[in-house]
Amino acid sequence: MQLAKIFPILQKGTHTLLQPRCPSPPHPFPNMSIYRLMQWMNTGSKHKSKGEVTRLVKDVLLADDFDVKDLQNFTSDKYLGLLDKDSMDDDS
Repeated sequence: MQLAKIFPILQKGTHTLLQPRCPSPPHPFPNMSIYRLMQWMNTGSKHKSKGEVTRLVKDVLLADDFDVKDLQNFTSDKYLGLLDKDSMDDDS
């Protein structure tokens, strides 16, 4: 890799930072998003079926109202706790 590609360069008196390149996905995946999804599916719990992963993509990730920014600081514990609290409030 050329140094000019990884360090800032001086161009007409201003500093220009080149955008870092995203790594190429491992073969046979066409992009890093699909690679990461398949990596997630095949690691951790063995309870993730092919159908459930496809449904996650089609019904959640590709939904018109889905915004990845909404997941900043997300933890499942937090929202499961809120559901539990809401359920207890309904029983009162």
